[in-house]
Amino acid sequence: RARRPSMDAPKPIAATTHTVDDETVTLAQRRQAQSSFLARVAGGVVVLTVLVGWRLMIGLNTLAIDPRTMKMRQDFAGLVNARDLARERASSSSTQAMRATKRLAENASASAATAPTKNAPTKNAAEPGDFSSSLRRLQGMEEDLDFIRRAGVPDAGRKNPCWTTGDSTPPTCLPYFYILGAWQSGTEELGSRLLAGAPTVGVVRAPHFWNEHTKTLESYANTFASVATMERNVVAGDASPGYLATSWSESIRFHRAYLDHMRDCWAECQTKSSKFEDHESAKDTVDEDAARRGTSRASPRRRCIDGVEGDPKAPGCVGEANAKDPYDESGGHGLSLPHLMSTVYGSSPPRFVVIVREPGARLHSAFWHYEHYKKQYGANEDGFAAYAEQMMTMFQKCLDRGNPLRGCANRFETYSPEFEAVFYHADALIKSMYDVFLETWLDVFPRESFLVVKGEDLWSDDVNTSTAAMRRVLKHLDLDASDETARRLATMNATSNDWRFARDDPERVMRDDIRTKLDAFFAPRLQRLATLVGEDLY
Repeated sequence: RARRPSMDAPKPIAATTHTVDDETVTLAQRRQAQSSFLARVAGGVVVLTVLVGWRLMIGLNTLAIDPRTMKMRQDFAGLVNARDLARERASSSSTQAMRATKRLAENASASAATAPTKNAPTKNAAEPGDFSSSLRRLQGMEEDLDFIRRAGVPDAGRKNPCWTTGDSTPPTCLPYFYILGAWQSGTEELGSRLLAGAPTVGVVRAPHFWNEHTKTLESYANTFASVATMERNVVAGDASPGYLATSWSESIRFHRAYLDHMRDCWAECQTKSSKFEDHESAKDTVDEDAARRGTSRASPRRRCIDGVEGDPKAPGCVGEANAKDPYDESGGHGLSLPHLMSTVYGSSPPRFVVIVREPGARLHSAFWHYEHYKKQYGANEDGFAAYAEQMMTMFQKCLDRGNPLRGCANRFETYSPEFEAVFYHADALIKSMYDVFLETWLDVFPRESFLVVKGEDLWSDDVNTSTAAMRRVLKHLDLDASDETARRLATMNATSNDWRFARDDPERVMRDDIRTKLDAFFAPRLQRLATLVGEDLY
């Protein structure tokens, strides 16, 4: 058998000795390899330096938190990109280019800014912005943004922005002023009185265009086209109470990706069983179905729609739709009506009149206005008390789960199946939170564009009080604010059905205990409103 050689056996001399020539060749090869490696390293450093410098010059296109709005926005870090500025100048009017240049420069210098607290104070004035780049990423926005681009600069000499092309195309116009709301505060009544009694108000409509999603901006502008044929001092306005609130139900135009997916997915889920699959004795009642929503014990149909909370494998229609349209605090777009309107109007923002009303009284009127609340809770003051208690409890629960105030107000029903199951999604309660919505408007438009007036003053039985409030409205809109005109409008007979629910009904008085609870609930909101407005309204 062959024997394995010892590991300690001496190696052959030929394997351990080199000639001088061999040693010289080996050293040369080593030096050549080291030089090649160092050259490659140096080349890599040069390339990396060039790439980093190039990225700094053009800016890092990222999503960052806007320190004013607490919304995700597109920022440019590093130095301002001259090429991007030139491109923006070429595609915009001169005024838009000036604002774009200023905006990019401000973004460049603010790249190191940190995110604010959830309820950080809002600046007293904001520069109108062009959010077209961000808006264009939203489903269904292309047609409206293309209309803005085609329209260009409006004709000079009018308060209303109007565009005429000089050919056979009819002119188009947009409102000079907006009466934003709130609901049950007399928004449409004020618009009707201005149209009937203010000499230079030619058109006032209440189309709720901006917070709906079925019509285009061009068709909306066409409805105000008649202003272009009137005297140049004649103005038109829009009195739609739904505009003030930026809540989800009033901002469907900005959530069409969510809406479209939910519509198709919901239809598919209707083919599944609504029966519970466990062997419990619980009946298939509406209350039991609501109690099981978002859990694995829900019916197949409900699981298909709502998913199972905490289970990423069962997102349901809601989870899938939220992924297409995420919350602001999850990196969502955070865009709403003020952002689109600011993009449309550019550096010449319209005038806004905001009518507010004591929040509890407005909620009380909403309850008695809509039949579905009375049918669900009872057409009496005990019914209103039960309704108000449930709405306040569920909204506070949204906050207690760590969600931000603005999120609960704007996206309440999309946070969980439990909140979606709340009757009409606490909609009427949320619409009394004027400060949350007004803050969003002030994030985008300058403070001087707004007049906030109490509905209690406008519709007061005291003629001096109502006349003084009406005079403030006329003055803010740069209309005839004489005592005669103000008094005539203030004492005019009611012109709309809106009037009935803009005042307290003496025959319907809410219970003292629920009045106290509503006062406590809305106290922080009214304090914040006073800070934003600079006046203690209530």
